[in-house]
This record gives sequence, C-alpha cells and structure tokens, in this order.
Amino acid sequence: MKMGFLGTAWAVSTSSRDNTSLFLTTEKTAVLIDCSGNVWGKLLKMGFDPLKLESIFITHGHVDHVYGLPSLLEMMRLSGRKNPMKIHVGKDFRDRIERLLDLFEIEKHADSFRVDLLPLEYEETAITIGDLSIGTFPVKHTVKNLALKFATENKSVVYSSDTAFFEPLADFAKGCDVLVHEATMSTALGDNYREGHSTPSDAARIAERAGVKRLFLVHVGYSVAKQPEKAIEEAKKHFRGEVFIPHDLDVYEI
Repeated sequence: MKMGFLGTAWAVSTSSRDNTSLFLTTEKTAVLIDCSGNVWGKLLKMGFDPLKLESIFITHGHVDHVYGLPSLLEMMRLSGRKNPMKIHVGKDFRDRIERLLDLFEIEKHADSFRVDLLPLEYEETAITIGDLSIGTFPVKHTVKNLALKFATENKSVVYSSDTAFFEPLADFAKGCDVLVHEATMSTALGDNYREGHSTPSDAARIAERAGVKRLFLVHVGYSVAKQPEKAIEEAKKHFRGEVFIPHDLDVYEI
C-alpha cells in the first residue's frame, strides 16, 4: 500500500502547502480522501493516472475538503472517463455535495459518467472496495466528521481528519501501522487553541495509545509548518514511534 499527500495544510494554504488531501493505492485499488485544489495535476506529478481512482471519500463538508471536487470530475470527463465514480460522504453533507456538483452540471453532458453519492453513517461501520477494507469512525470536530481506516491483509492506516483530542480514536486505530493525524496548531509554539482541532501533542498521545508504528502530522497550521522540527520534538515527548510532517506530493510505502 502506498500513501500520497496531495496537500498538508490546514484551511489556509501557503506557497508550499495546499489544503490537506490524500490518496491510497494498492495493487488493485486507488482511493482519494478529501478533495482540495488541482488533485488531477498533483496526481500526475506523483506519477499516478487520475483516471484510475475508483472512489472518493469526503470526511466532512468544510470547504477546504471539498472545493476541488467539481474540477476533478470535470477533468475526468474531458479525459474520457466512462466508469461511474463512487463518492462516499457523511450523510449530513450528501445534499451539499449534490448541490455543488449540480451547480457545475457535472452529470448533464452527453459524455458524462455516473456519479454515485453514497451516504455514510456517523458510527463505526465497514465497507469493502477492491482489496481495501475501510472503516469509518465519528470524531470530535465543529461539525459531524469521520475518521477513516484503510486496511489490506497485512497493512493498515487511519486518517483522523479534523478533530480535537478524542481518546476513543486510539481504540479505532489500535494496532494499525500508520496514523495520519491533524495538527492544526501548537500551543507549545504559541498558537491559540482552535476549537475542533489538535496539537502535535494531542496526535502523539493518540498514536501512543493506539500502538501505531508511525505518525504523520497533516492539516498543519503556520507555526507547525514553519517549525516542523520543534513540532516533531513536541510529538516525540508523547510517542515512541517515528513522527513525520510530510510535504505536499510526498509518497510513502505503508
């Protein structure tokens, strides 16, 4: 399983970090997690054919996680996609996504492919796509939101999405190889607390309790992005495994 970071910033991008979005690939399956800007171009830069994406997961309806969706689907249409696209989204935001796609008439062209909007419940559930087993788990944000677990027979990764420190997430991620957790701010670096978000220390405490091997910090704010070494040092006070703050377009083997 490979994991790519299309963006790593919080809601405000920078000159080097776009809003957070990820993709996962296995030998048989490719999925996108959230959809910030120019996903098509970023996937090409990373050496991946965007037309091979099978499903998209939208963790919640905040704009930085969804605004690139109409553009991505339109680029797929213009590039000849015919297979339906399944978009999995929390049920509270399904209608919002439908309105967003209708605004740009995504399915109204003669050569449009079908888009299936599949609502997800805000509870621990499981679905299968290809050789990926996918679990969902509600987390603690300012709106309803879902963490996601992706597992093959021998590898697994959990993505927290946007969340405050939420101890039950550690149980959901228990025994996984990798935890990708947001770190919007760092009070240790002087940031004010932001409701519904986490610090490197928060993420590390979840990683330690879950027993994961590696922790990746994403959705990073200005302080964490500007002082990554200090943010990693902060996290390592609470977590004995490896800690990374990936750059946009980085790809890792899980």
